[in-house]
Amino acid sequence: SAEEKTLRLGVNFAYFSIDENFDYTIFLPALAMVFLIFLSAYLIIHTVFELSVAEDVRLIGLLKTLGMTKKQTRQLLYFQGLMVDLPATVVGEVGGFAISAMILNRLFEQNAMLANVRPDFAFFAGVGIVSAVVTVCTVYLSIFRPARLAEKVPPIHGAQYTDTVVGNYKNRRSFSLGRLAVREVFHRKGRFTSVVMSMALASIILTSVLTYTTNMDIKKGLSDTITTDYNVASPAYFRYEYLGKDAALDPEYCRKIEELPGFVGGGGIYGAGYGSAYPEVKIKGETVFSVLFGMDPYLVKKQSFLEGRFDKKSWNEGDGVILGIEQGGGRSFSVGEKIHVTVKGEERELTVMGKIPYNFSNGLRYFMEVGKEKDLPVSETNPARDRVYLYISPKSYKAWMMDSSLMSYGFDIEKQSKKDFDDALDKMEKKADFSYDSRAKQEKSFEDTKHLIELAGYSLAFVLFLISVLNFINIIATEVLKSRRDLAILEAVGMTRKKLKVYLAAKTAIYSVCSFFAASFFMACVGNSLLKRAMKQAMWLDVQSTWWPLFLVHGVNALIGVVFVLAYYESKSKKTLVDRVRDL
Repeated sequence: SAEEKTLRLGVNFAYFSIDENFDYTIFLPALAMVFLIFLSAYLIIHTVFELSVAEDVRLIGLLKTLGMTKKQTRQLLYFQGLMVDLPATVVGEVGGFAISAMILNRLFEQNAMLANVRPDFAFFAGVGIVSAVVTVCTVYLSIFRPARLAEKVPPIHGAQYTDTVVGNYKNRRSFSLGRLAVREVFHRKGRFTSVVMSMALASIILTSVLTYTTNMDIKKGLSDTITTDYNVASPAYFRYEYLGKDAALDPEYCRKIEELPGFVGGGGIYGAGYGSAYPEVKIKGETVFSVLFGMDPYLVKKQSFLEGRFDKKSWNEGDGVILGIEQGGGRSFSVGEKIHVTVKGEERELTVMGKIPYNFSNGLRYFMEVGKEKDLPVSETNPARDRVYLYISPKSYKAWMMDSSLMSYGFDIEKQSKKDFDDALDKMEKKADFSYDSRAKQEKSFEDTKHLIELAGYSLAFVLFLISVLNFINIIATEVLKSRRDLAILEAVGMTRKKLKVYLAAKTAIYSVCSFFAASFFMACVGNSLLKRAMKQAMWLDVQSTWWPLFLVHGVNALIGVVFVLAYYESKSKKTLVDRVRDL
């Protein structure tokens, strides 16, 4: 039977690609985002522990003089990481479950396909265990290199360690604060890279989220789901279970709607569902799998034509056909081309009038696949035939298919009548064979989806931004502490405190500027291409780049860094110059 040879799959066209030639690279943006998150965590933890080793290197050297082995030195850092990781994991698990529960609840509430899905305790427990294991592994991986550096510190060298690098100034005729700041920033290339990348990642993720959400076009999104003010059908249709006559809409509902004050116009789509006999369609001698629909002229005019135009005369005469094209399909057809359609043993010749997108607003809301050999199911040895969706006039459809099943009915109203129609449709919906959707409902669903993406993206970007700022402040504070001797000596030989502040601010600004260029380079070369690939999969998005978040994040970073470094230097230089030099 047709049921045994057909696979039905309910997919929301507004959120997913419907190209049957599935391209695995659509997952690249998601994989890139996951990679960025792990890279951010690695860089931040690695930088913190590398600075910790640099700051405590004298203590490590002294401990080695007392007999501490390389293995014990490495274990000491891992133990420090474990002590930091345990409370952080607990806090992260609690906060993560709270945020994810809020996001999942909103996702399930607004998606009919997931309305009855509720993760159980085992699911959350599994996620918690996996996330904890991943966190511990990330921490230990991040500590690996700093631990190796610590275990290689010789005892005597550790006791005499200084992070200052003496440059070769023999051929330099002048000295400037800018050159000194550049030298101090770039002389530790590994630290410089980790700092810059950790600062850049937050802006990259925030820019990606804002690029995605600010380009969401509600008009395009709704055109895939509903083209009229209201759409009525049986509940089975909205549950992706329209199988045919048993789920057809009673035309009496349409008559009652048309009698309500404020009704402007409407039309129906007729379809027999997956259980009908599939019409045979031949294109250039090759048979393809097709689904036939009847569509009233009112709805035809509401469609977005990809090619061609609507010819009412040809439509009413039954000579024209409109093709519903899945994303990326329909290349074998041309407007004006003659195709041969065999319905119940009778062959007819139709002229292709135009092409329209096949989506939620005019389709079955699920996919159908039939093998090239009709008596065999779809398999590796019996691949599915190409799909094509045909729209003809309701009169021709009823005559050819000998079926008058009304799949759905869409209509428009006057704006001031919205409340009256909502009340009337709510009353009708109390009956088991009637349900409805509206533009207002879809707009709210679209906005909820947008807010959901923004909530998840902004939360992630904010956390990474906060961590990057704290990491940046930690680095600046550590460098100020370790440079106290240099700063005191520079001040002793005549450099004013004002110039020293300029020097510290310049170092901070160099980090921010380099981070900005690194983030911009990534977005220009890699990020935008991945984003555009993801955005092209959804027909409800415009592909336009957004750059202002990069300026915002790095501007704030630079401002916070400069303000902090100056305040921190003031707090650490309250003693007299003589006392500071004596302490060192």
